[in-house]
Amino acid sequence: MRRLRRVACLLILLTALAAPAPAPSGDAFARGQMEAAIALEQSGRYREAIEQLSRAIAAKTLSDADTARALFDRGVAYDGLGNMRAAVADYSAALRLDADLAPALNNRANAFRRAGRLVEAKRDYWAALKCPSVAREYSYNGLGLITVAEGDRDAARGYFQKALAVNPNFGPAAQSLAALMDPAAPPETKSAEAPAEKKPAAATGAVLVQLGAFQNEVMARAAWDKIAAASEDALRGFTPVTVPVDLPGKGRLWRLRTAVSDITAARKLCLTLLMHRQACVLARH
Repeated sequence: MRRLRRVACLLILLTALAAPAPAPSGDAFARGQMEAAIALEQSGRYREAIEQLSRAIAAKTLSDADTARALFDRGVAYDGLGNMRAAVADYSAALRLDADLAPALNNRANAFRRAGRLVEAKRDYWAALKCPSVAREYSYNGLGLITVAEGDRDAARGYFQKALAVNPNFGPAAQSLAALMDPAAPPETKSAEAPAEKKPAAATGAVLVQLGAFQNEVMARAAWDKIAAASEDALRGFTPVTVPVDLPGKGRLWRLRTAVSDITAARKLCLTLLMHRQACVLARH
């Protein structure tokens, strides 16, 4: 009898081991697409990133907040390709889901300003300034560039000074202000424009924020040093955490994360990184 029971238990165990692993949920699959897209975007592979994000959005399994972030990321990728019409459409779609997504407002304002649609650009810059936890130097810099175009150099100087008061190390405003001080220099150059912002994260309680997903742990560790150098002192005091993950259809990636104490600190860190063109998203355990 005992032997029969042992045989029965062995058969049950073998059956369980042979059973196929449960398929990932729709939300997990879509978030995997988003993570893969971030890795592609960071390497400049914008078209592939757009394809990944489009699949994640089309799955319709993401929360509204994640959908807004996916739309925003796709807008940034379109921005990278110079497709302003598509970028503005995605920024606008993201804002319909999250009206306080300040980087979307700033990026859309940049596109409007470059197209000469200054009234709409001003509207978006001012709206961004009202958003919580926004890095205001970007909006002030954009307003300064508009007033330069309108010929009001005194007002422009005031906006650039406000940007530098918020962030004394903000290069675009410093360059714009220096150009205003030199009458022979053109007041607006490509280098004086703030770079397109990346997406922010939202969180409650103690959180991990994710800075990217890479093909191996060595690349993830190297990315930490690169991000730290590109974002001045933003990562000082933080410790890198690498986490392997197997994504459906993508194989193994290594997530680069760091622990943040609370929602306020997470937002501040992400916004600072995003202003330096570094990815930052809320990590889910």
